[in-house]
Amino acid sequence: MNHTRERGALRKAFAGLAFVVCLVSTPLSAQVDFSTDFEGPTGISKDNWQVFVNYFDPTCTAFTANAYGFPAPDAGPQTTALAPGSSSQVMNTYSNYDDGTHSTQCLEVNIYQQLDAIAASDVGNYDYSLDVELPPDPLNVGANVNLFIRVFAPGFSSVLSEVVVPATPGTQTVPFEITDAMIGGVLQFGMNNYAFNFAPTGMYYDNVSFAPQAVTPPPVPPTPPTPPPTPDDGSRAVAVPTLGGQGLLASILLLALIGAVALVRRD
Repeated sequence: MNHTRERGALRKAFAGLAFVVCLVSTPLSAQVDFSTDFEGPTGISKDNWQVFVNYFDPTCTAFTANAYGFPAPDAGPQTTALAPGSSSQVMNTYSNYDDGTHSTQCLEVNIYQQLDAIAASDVGNYDYSLDVELPPDPLNVGANVNLFIRVFAPGFSSVLSEVVVPATPGTQTVPFEITDAMIGGVLQFGMNNYAFNFAPTGMYYDNVSFAPQAVTPPPVPPTPPTPPPTPDDGSRAVAVPTLGGQGLLASILLLALIGAVALVRRD
């Protein structure tokens, strides 16, 4: 992460976010399993992506104020817009350059999904996965752009857990565990950017997923080899071959024939 801030500041930064979210967001369904590829003319708005802006000092390290939030737009003019990516339609994210304070303070722009109340059925291990792509114009590429997962206590009273990693080109996967202690809390995952004085913040995202980790079944143990035959040490009884019914009858007839021949020769 390209900036630092105290946990207390973070809690303040999202106090206003809690109010705005309650007004505009539509919660994800329980048992978190979200995915989108941003296709279609409403590829952003159809999934209820949200935006919230916080103000920091010009170094982008010290929080100064909550600002405002709104639903993420499909066509800008600021913060988000659908755009052609290298192979499909993507979500282009960037700062709010229409904000009149951009030249005097740093803007933190958060674009996110939200689950309003974590349920017991949501407890488990998850992967937050997405494809990250640089905008085609190098002058638009953001230098302070991140992926994040946060869990707030009910009412946004505190931050229970937070993971923030820099956004880098390629497929990124961020593992995250929802624990029993988070039941009733608020889950957010998304991306953000920081900029002062109209610095570039652009980044493309596609194929976003937040879903339970795949469970790999344990390997099947190999079949044990067939044991070699036990050598005969003389202690076992030796089976004596016996004749079946037909064999016994044939033997009797053969003996009778031999006896008849012997009698004929004697006469």
